[in-house]
Parts: sequence; structure tokens; C-alpha cells
Amino acid sequence: MSSSIHSLLEDDKRSKKSQLPAEETAAMEGELKLREESHVIFPLEIFHPALRPLINSMVTEYDIDRGFIGLGFLSALSTAIGTAFCVSTNGKNKIYLSIWGCMVGMTSSGKSLNLNCCYGPHFLRQTALDVEWREKTLMQSEQKVSETHMPTVVFMDAHMSTLIRTVMPDNPKGVAKIQDELEEWINGMDPNSKGGKDGTDMQVWLKIWNSSPLYLLRSGKQKTFIPRPFVNNFGGTQFEVLPSFFAKKRDVTGFVFRLLFAVDYREEVISPNPFFTMPAEYEQTYQNLIDLLYDKFS
Repeated sequence: MSSSIHSLLEDDKRSKKSQLPAEETAAMEGELKLREESHVIFPLEIFHPALRPLINSMVTEYDIDRGFIGLGFLSALSTAIGTAFCVSTNGKNKIYLSIWGCMVGMTSSGKSLNLNCCYGPHFLRQTALDVEWREKTLMQSEQKVSETHMPTVVFMDAHMSTLIRTVMPDNPKGVAKIQDELEEWINGMDPNSKGGKDGTDMQVWLKIWNSSPLYLLRSGKQKTFIPRPFVNNFGGTQFEVLPSFFAKKRDVTGFVFRLLFAVDYREEVISPNPFFTMPAEYEQTYQNLIDLLYDKFS
């Protein structure tokens, strides 16, 4: 009998925690109506309840589009997971959880702000790795530096050859390529090709998206083999630039359809609350999650 009463009390406690006693009825009704009427709104409620204070603040205080936030979180979490997990239908065909994401919106629509919020934990980790790298290689010769392991989480610029020969071999779990303007990545493929045509770079990127093995043979029989390449791409673009993503037969090859697009249709700049400061505990909860996924699973 006492155990049943205890169970009922626990159920009552959980019920009260899930309620929103301070929220006005009109506010809750408005949110429910928005979810019911909109077919394109990102379901931010899919993320863990512990992240809701951070996510809610990004929407209400920073005025960031919900699609931007959802795609940014998916990309950042995918980067933390890397090749640690995969989906398999029959034990052989393995699909890794890579995400290429593009935020589409007008200038000052919050793309950079969202990028910094979602990838903030990764940027902090990369800063620490960079400091450690400088200290480790400060007094080394150029040859010794080239042989030293270079841990990387996020990077901005790299040619395909550098990515395959240097970045990916040292980071088998995977990395993220971040650009404020994703057009840099699209237009930067095969920079020396004649006529500006997409060539081998696009084909390699398709292999990377599938996490298919990569082989690179150089002079002197030097071979680089990457069994499970993993690189996430994340950034933004404007509506006027978007058509160039489909140029050069990228739609025919299926390349552009690897990209997930989050579109902010508002034709106005965002209006973040200038008096709001994100509570440290909101950010720390998210930081702890990213650290857990990155450090515990390899």
C-alpha cells in the first residue's frame, strides 16, 4: 500500500514539473496554434528537455529562426558523435550520421549568431587544441611539425588535398568545416579546373558524405587511406546566392540534395533583446552534452 502511495506522489511531482504555471494561457494557446497551422516549423521539442531553456532563449530573446536553431543543433551534435555511431539495416550497409546544413536568409537574419550558439562548445574545444598545438610545436623543426598529430574539431579553410592528407588522417572520428558563407565551399571546389567546372572535388565530397573509403596515391608510392571519412559542412547563404548551389549539374549529380536547408522567410533583420545575457547554466548544460558525446564515444 505504501509503495502505491509513494508511486502516486512521484507521479504528481513529475506532473507538476512538466507544467508551466507561470505561462499565460494565451501564450500557450498561441504556441499550440502555431504548431498546428504551420507545416514548415521545426519541431524543437524533439531535443532533450534539459536544453529547452537554452533553445527557448535563442527563439524569444535572440529572435533566431527555429529552423536555423534545429539544423544547427543537429549539425553540432552530429559532429560530436562523428563515426562513433551508425545506422545499419543488415549489419553490413552502414550509414553514418553526417549532416551538411545550410541556413538561408537575408543579411542580418541571425545566421552567424546561431552558428556561434550551436557550435560554441566545439569552438571552445578547438581553441584549447590550438593552444596546445602551438605549445607542442613551438620549438620543433618543420619536418617534426609535419609528423606531429594535429587534433581538429572544426576548421575553416582547407583544399581537398590538405583535408585528405593532413586533417582527416589525424582525426578519424571526424571534423566539421564551418563557413559563415557556404558559397565559399561550393565555389572553392577544383580551383584550378578549366572553365570553372566541378571535377574530382565534388566526387570526393560525395564519397565523404557517404563515409566511403578514400585512397590517395602520391609520387614515391605514398598512399593515404581513410576507411571512414567524416566531414560535416555547416554555414549560411542569402536567397540571391542560392541558385548557384544548383549550377554545374550539381542537381543532376545529386550533390546539392545532400544539403539540408533551413529557410527563414522573414523579410526583416532579427531584433535580439539587447538587455539579455544568456545564463551560464543554460550554455553549460549544452557544453556538457557535447563533451559527453565527443569524449565518451569514439
